[in-house]
Amino acid sequence: MCEPISAFDTGRLRPEALAVLLDFDGTLVAIADQPGGVVLKQHTVRTLARLETLLGGAVAIVSGRSIEDIDRIFAPRRPAVAGIHGLERRDGGGRRHGGDYDRAALDAIATRLGDAIADRPGLVLERKPGSVALHYRQCPELEAFCLEQARDIAARHPDARLLSGKMVVEIKLGARTKADAVTDFMAEPPFAGRTPLYAGDDVTDEDAFRAVAGLGGISIKIGCGETVALYCVPDTEAFLDWLGDLSEGLAAGRAPAHGEGPRP
Repeated sequence: MCEPISAFDTGRLRPEALAVLLDFDGTLVAIADQPGGVVLKQHTVRTLARLETLLGGAVAIVSGRSIEDIDRIFAPRRPAVAGIHGLERRDGGGRRHGGDYDRAALDAIATRLGDAIADRPGLVLERKPGSVALHYRQCPELEAFCLEQARDIAARHPDARLLSGKMVVEIKLGARTKADAVTDFMAEPPFAGRTPLYAGDDVTDEDAFRAVAGLGGISIKIGCGETVALYCVPDTEAFLDWLGDLSEGLAAGRAPAHGEGPRP
């Protein structure tokens, strides 16, 4: 069971030895009914920019969204990012990695899933590079139906992996996960040799939490539920408040006072 983030002793950490890797939806922005409805607050953008400066660029986004979608939201900034749950990645030097998948298979998956939900208004089908996501946030009573349809369709494709999240089920091609993305980032500059700190809110982040544990790092779960993360915060707003305090503390070069949130 994770401990509250206030129990995290950060006095031993320093900016030059820290890397920050963050999920996006549910972590940096509140989850919206539609994927395009999220709002990235300017305060959060400023916090991330400050962390990038303090950590020598060792900040990355690890998301289920595509790299293009993250770039659209963050424009004109182009952060280091892993997209589609690790299928594609842009490293700290701006180089692209991965992203290969069977486009014909993805077309078939999208068509079958679209046909299956054609008479179910309120369900949202999201096509991404390398995956298809079915959102049922507006129709939670259709969860069992969505999972059944996705399982049946994924079973027809040996390279497909089924991912379940918060009011969404996704069929992704390829075996790479967020754990692979974290491991790759941490093997390269400017992340290499640093202690990774990873925060996420969903089931797919559990792989990343395990990878971070293997690297001796710090993991933070946003929200309730079972997790392998070491620490937790109640919700996205609380995490963003903590992240702002973290950046201010790093800039000031001081550890948190007793009872404060962690401030390396």
